Amino acid sequence: MSTSYLYGSSNLNTNAGNTTIVFSGGDLYGGTDYGTEIVLPGGSTAQTVMDDGATLALWSGAVLDNSPEFAGSGNLLQIYGTTMPSDTIYDFTYGNKIDLASVPYSSAGTVSFNSSNDVLAITENSITYDLQLDSTGVGLTFALVPDGSGGTDIVEAVSVATFLGNESYYNTITGGVAISDTAANVYSNLAALNLDASHIALIQATGGQVTVGNGLFVADEAALNLIVGGFTIDGQASVLSGNLNGLEADINHINSITGLNGTITATVAQYLSDETALNEVVGGFAISDTAADVYSNLAALEAAPSHAITATGGQVTVGNGLFVADKAALNEIVGGFTIDGQAPVLSGNLNGLEADISHINSITGLNGTITASVAEFLSDQPALDKIISGYDLDVTNSGATDISSVVMSPSGPVGLIFDGTAAQNITMTTQEYISFSTITDGVGTTAADSTITFTNSATVTANSNVDNYILAATGDTLDNATGDTLTITGGNSTLGAAGGGDAITIGTAGTVALGSHTSADTITFGTATSTGGVTGWNYTSDILEASAIGTGIGTSSPADLVYNGSFEVAGLTLSMGQVNFVTDFNHAGNEVAYYTTLTNYSAALAHVDTGGTVANAILIVNDGTDPIDDVFYVVGNGAHGATSVALVGTYDVATAHFAATILA
Repeated sequence: MSTSYLYGSSNLNTNAGNTTIVFSGGDLYGGTDYGTEIVLPGGSTAQTVMDDGATLALWSGAVLDNSPEFAGSGNLLQIYGTTMPSDTIYDFTYGNKIDLASVPYSSAGTVSFNSSNDVLAITENSITYDLQLDSTGVGLTFALVPDGSGGTDIVEAVSVATFLGNESYYNTITGGVAISDTAANVYSNLAALNLDASHIALIQATGGQVTVGNGLFVADEAALNLIVGGFTIDGQASVLSGNLNGLEADINHINSITGLNGTITATVAQYLSDETALNEVVGGFAISDTAADVYSNLAALEAAPSHAITATGGQVTVGNGLFVADKAALNEIVGGFTIDGQAPVLSGNLNGLEADISHINSITGLNGTITASVAEFLSDQPALDKIISGYDLDVTNSGATDISSVVMSPSGPVGLIFDGTAAQNITMTTQEYISFSTITDGVGTTAADSTITFTNSATVTANSNVDNYILAATGDTLDNATGDTLTITGGNSTLGAAGGGDAITIGTAGTVALGSHTSADTITFGTATSTGGVTGWNYTSDILEASAIGTGIGTSSPADLVYNGSFEVAGLTLSMGQVNFVTDFNHAGNEVAYYTTLTNYSAALAHVDTGGTVANAILIVNDGTDPIDDVFYVVGNGAHGATSVALVGTYDVATAHFAATILA
């Protein structure tokens, strides 16, 4: 092998394996090229014959004179620059190539031969380049293919039928034969083409793409890979899902993949190894794997295109950090995901949780309680409702606050917190009030007056899970206007001032504390209670009613329970212990009404009379019929002695209360 450098004129031949370089001012004419001839800018070549595997490379600015000629096959005419030579190129036949090295290849490029003037027109990227051929181009089919270096090769091609009909001849062509035919003809003959793929340089399919299923892809992959511009796969989704590795290995030749009758589905591991193939799936693909595997690979899934993820064996659960980092992947999980995170961190990201709440199943705050401001409570309620660990609404230093526009449907306990050092006036609906599990005021040491105002005067029924309602500051109020009804079903309830004129029903409350008020409130016990008592009783106006009452009520501070007020027990069967309770009524003017039948007058009255020190206490016993006929008794050891005295009383139908004149 040798290299010759030509600066002058010569008609030397370049032997096979050798190279001749023609410099500026040099002229190589009339030679036969069996090797490689390179003509640099300013150099020229004339009447060069390329024979069996020769290369003639014309650099931009080189001069081609008196036309080159192809002889045999396997020859290459290489043209640099975008200005085409005007001289005729002779005998461009099968097995030879013209490389437009500076013309970028495009799969949308076209080539056509005009038999009237023998001009070969090549259009790439909307620019047309003309080469002058001789008449040997008549009847030939030309194709454009990439040259492997970014440029465009022009080759002569035969039809599928021509190749298969003269296969032994075409198999002798150095570098293989180019085939150009319709996509339908290529598809129909894939098996035969695959058998002789080693002798085919390329296949150009016209009129559309060659499309195969997974079976033909596996069987005829070698022939398919020769198709210029690639091919497409349309196959059964379940079958393609099982061959993702095979598709990935050949993805450089596959333009698109379409799954039929279902969705192509991959495990996380398959996605990570076969992502390139999966990204060619038309309409996207799905991932199905265990929740643990999905969780472990969230970062990788985050970078993927949109696709559905099915997590099996439980839910995917993340903290706030992974939620923020991998939200796009998490949002693809069918059925959503859950968040378990540090309560202080989640408290700082309520807006972010709200923005994605349609994908979040539940939220749990760890190591503390999630806390919402008034603004967050108003804007992020759907997210707050998903918190199964509960949260607190902190209205500290919020002043006058109206949250009545919010409809609460909490998944866990919700606390309403006042700081206790400043007046917090908050307006809410009765439904919101019911939804709060705890209401706490007075955390600070200098509790100021606060007010809860209801937007309606409807009945307020406290949630049965509530243990404490705490409105500790002096002057706190529970209701908006006189005439509200409040029902407390939780235990150990502590209430602020009830406003007066209200009906308060207590189911089973160990302690009920009423704030200061002047107009009459009616407090009704629905069932017996055994501890504590009612404090804050208004001595001159309030009425306490019960259908059953235990011995504990009022025993700790009986003077506070009823003093110049009315104690009415509706539907009570009087027992000895309950009669003993009457002995604690040690103030004049007390009225005790039992609307039931007392079956043992003498035993009950004897017990009262024996142990009591009651002065002017009245026991009224219903005989079971008309209240006008009820029996009135004065009991005690005071001015009237120890003798039971029957009285004449009246019944006020309007107030449903008894009145009596005490007999001397």
